[in-house]
Amino acid sequence: MGNEKKKILFIRFSSLGDVILANFYALKIKQKNPSWHLTWLVDSMYRDIVMSQPWVDDVIVWDRKKDGNFGFIKIIKFIRSQDFDVLIDMHNTDRSSLLSFLSGIPSRYAERRRLPFAHNIHSFETIMDGSEKIYKCPAYLHPPEDNKIMDLYFKDGKAKKRLALAIGASYEKKRWPINRWMEFIKLALEANFILYLVGDGEDEIRGSGDIMDAVKSDDLVNLVGKLSLSELVQVVNETDATISGDTGILHIARALGKNIIGLFGPNLLSDNYLKSLSKSIYSSCPQLGCGNWQCSKPCLETIQAPTVLESVIEVTERGGII
Repeated sequence: MGNEKKKILFIRFSSLGDVILANFYALKIKQKNPSWHLTWLVDSMYRDIVMSQPWVDDVIVWDRKKDGNFGFIKIIKFIRSQDFDVLIDMHNTDRSSLLSFLSGIPSRYAERRRLPFAHNIHSFETIMDGSEKIYKCPAYLHPPEDNKIMDLYFKDGKAKKRLALAIGASYEKKRWPINRWMEFIKLALEANFILYLVGDGEDEIRGSGDIMDAVKSDDLVNLVGKLSLSELVQVVNETDATISGDTGILHIARALGKNIIGLFGPNLLSDNYLKSLSKSIYSSCPQLGCGNWQCSKPCLETIQAPTVLESVIEVTERGGII
């Protein structure tokens, strides 16, 4: 199979963490089938990251926010004109299943059955080497090669160790509170680290502003809301460790093979994935991993700043994550 020249449509529209995880499977597919021409269908928000991957040959962009359902119909028409041999649906939703059903592509892969007749193969065993699991893979994200970020924020060489601080998350209960971040930042500055606040969204921009008002230091850099996704990948790649809750930034750091200190409360990832992080720190709530985003019990705020700093120092002194 690996020597046959085939045109592959690989589907994962979003979200950031899932696109990063899907990249592992794109890598594994191309490793087993190097002659395949892999085209990734992705939301325009993630285009630059996907285009930076050496194992991705082409990208089809769907601007879901701008083009909506009309754009979806145009994408289907375009796909039908391209004579793809294989469709690999990593999104596996009703919408991606409908696209698969209407694509006209003869071999259509998905792990789970959804809409009848949408996919005709429900295992990836024949198209990728499954012997290496994602949690054992040292790295599966290729950083962009643009050096603008280096010129702007990393001019001073490697005199001090750098930390990327992912201060936000999709749900409030998944966020380490801003007051805890302030406590940690003051301790980390005293310990001679350079700190980069990263993230996006209104809540994170507001929180980063509060942090910058409370803590004055040339070694604290606020990049929240100021980076493209490609630039975010570069920043994470140039730091010595990332501190993050369960966010896309955590998955970026893991995929780059960087040191990670993960903070977890109502959400838990698989045991094997958690073991592949440099350090995981958990809420002391007895309902750990409950998945209740509206819970009123103390959660991530039970994680203390000195505990996180101790883990950071341990991790950055010992080196790699795997």
